[in-house]
This record gives sequence, structure tokens and C-alpha cells, in this order.
Amino acid sequence: MIGARSDYEDEIGWPGLASTVRTAAAGTPVVVASNYGEAGALELFGSRLPPVASGDMSFRYWHPPLGAATGVVVGYDASDLARLCASHRTVARVTMPRGVSNEERGALVARCTFAGGSLAAVWPDLLYPKP
Repeated sequence: MIGARSDYEDEIGWPGLASTVRTAAAGTPVVVASNYGEAGALELFGSRLPPVASGDMSFRYWHPPLGAATGVVVGYDASDLARLCASHRTVARVTMPRGVSNEERGALVARCTFAGGSLAAVWPDLLYPKP
């Protein structure tokens, strides 16, 4: 969207992001978003989603219990997935309306079996900035 402030442009497409993740997350115990914008969008528009977690910025303090062995991860690239997941399968990519080129466009949505057996085992790797 030409001329929009980046913070506003980043919010365009949030309902679609939530819809994509809702479909991908069916039957999983947790959704892990790579940044607080994605996590906030999922909290705001993600009715019927499992709990949403993100290690980004202050969102790290509002996480659900970390015992889940599996979940859906949003916005991590292939190298992150290889590190965070013992196994993973890409189930979707985030789409955005035409003309919107924010960082979520094309982001991976994947089902993940967390390395180390739980979200707790990889949680320290998800924290940004690092403590």
C-alpha cells in the first residue's frame, strides 16, 4: 500500500492471517508466532485458536503453559524451523492483499514437533531480544 505508515500497513491482512492460522492450527495445543505483531493479530482476530505465544519483546511474558510437544509456528524461516522443530511440515503461507508488502507476506505456517520434546525446551531460543 503506497504511502501508508509502516505500522498501519503491517496491520493490513490480519484477519486473513488469523484465518490461515486457524485452519492450520486445528487440533494443536499452541500457536507460536515469530513476532509480537503476528501474535497480537492472532490474539485480536484469532477466535477459536489455541493459545498464542511469542518470545518477541514483551509478548514473551504472556505465554501459555510451555508443556506442549507440538504446535503451529508462524513466521519462522526454514533454518529456524530446523533448529526449533524435531520435525515440521509446512501447511500454508501467509497471503496479504494486493499492494501490501509487509514482512508477513509469504511467511511460513508449519506444524512442528518441538525439539527437546516441548515448547519449554526451545523457549529460550525464541526470546528476542536475548535476556
